[in-house]
Amino acid sequence: AWAAERRPFPQPPWRGERGPGVRLLVWGEQGVGDEVMFFALLPALRGFGVSVIVECTPKLVPLLARSLPWLTVMPRLDPPPALLRDPGAGAATHQIAAGDLMAALGPCATGAYLIVDPARVVALPAGRTIGISWFTRSARGGRERSVALGDLVRSLAAPGVALVNLQYDADPAALARHGVVAVPGVDPFDDLDGLAAVIAAVDEVVTIDNATVHLAGALGQPTRVILPRLADWRWPAGEGASGWWPTVEMRRKRRQAALRP
Repeated sequence: AWAAERRPFPQPPWRGERGPGVRLLVWGEQGVGDEVMFFALLPALRGFGVSVIVECTPKLVPLLARSLPWLTVMPRLDPPPALLRDPGAGAATHQIAAGDLMAALGPCATGAYLIVDPARVVALPAGRTIGISWFTRSARGGRERSVALGDLVRSLAAPGVALVNLQYDADPAALARHGVVAVPGVDPFDDLDGLAAVIAAVDEVVTIDNATVHLAGALGQPTRVILPRLADWRWPAGEGASGWWPTVEMRRKRRQAALRP
């Protein structure tokens, strides 16, 4: 975990201890996409026979609690409640940042683990649908990771294909101008349950490296992620299989024309 984001939990770091007496607090870190990515390792903890409490961004709580009902999910608060900070309260005996699970668990399989709310049925146009997301406001290489909406639309436009918005803070006028469908009642930034429902409803997702790619991977959706030539540590060099998400394929921006269905 990044030292600047270290949470104030006094419990000792988890080093792989097992058994029913171990109550492990896993706390999310960095952004929503990072949390969704790292939480793909949570199912591996079932084999350790430990109780698990997860602290995460509040808007992820309903999705995570539905998908992994065997653990306890709590929203991140500042400061954390005494229940989590006080070892004497009995909530946790050990703690670990979600990103540190990779080192603590060692090599293990990751894949789809999120379950969409069955009440959030999404109606989409007939024919083939592609969900799209094209920018990030992240300070970590946001400009290099983003693409222009117009360029993406031109790359994907084909007869019988409808493009569906998955992008937070999208300009409604720009969506209308490019013919991109916006699903009513879904805010892709704050309503992650709604966004997950839209992702699950489309036939494919094409996105840049932002939270959308991790939500799509965690939902098991066929996805192409557009990456800059030099992406960050989580994306192997080249193109093709991404490694972490079995249904996500990597594409580099220099070959954006290859995105055509």
